[in-house]
Amino acid sequence: MALTLGQFVAKYNGKAVDIDKTYGPQCWDLAEAYCREVLGIKDKPFALATGNGTAYGTFNIFPNPNPKNFTKVVRNHGLIKFRPKFGDLVVWHSRLPGSGGAGHVDICLANGASRNFTGFDQNWRGKYSYREAHNYDWVVGYLRPKKVVK
Repeated sequence: MALTLGQFVAKYNGKAVDIDKTYGPQCWDLAEAYCREVLGIKDKPFALATGNGTAYGTFNIFPNPNPKNFTKVVRNHGLIKFRPKFGDLVVWHSRLPGSGGAGHVDICLANGASRNFTGFDQNWRGKYSYREAHNYDWVVGYLRPKKVVK
């Protein structure tokens, strides 16, 4: 039985998640666990393919193989309606300072406001998972689950 997003946050808050056992606990690992445990995506080898091993790759290589599970929403900097929604995977550009070219991905915990939103992150300011307030600097868009997130 799939977890709700609230149950997922309670399960992993303060913990380090390392699904692929490759680079240690990274933001992608938390997003992959979310895809499996909340969205019920069981694709092999990964539910959230990156193509190039980076968080930004989850957005950049889209639509293959994610269109059956997500809608890609490209952020238009001039339109407020493109804010992330509860359960969206928010993706930062590979040029995000400090990301080493990998960008970043997190899970939106509430519908975004005009200047900020709260996400569930790993490897933003440490290897553990936690809630983090963000602005939209470097955000390129969102992967909106086709499954309703509870």
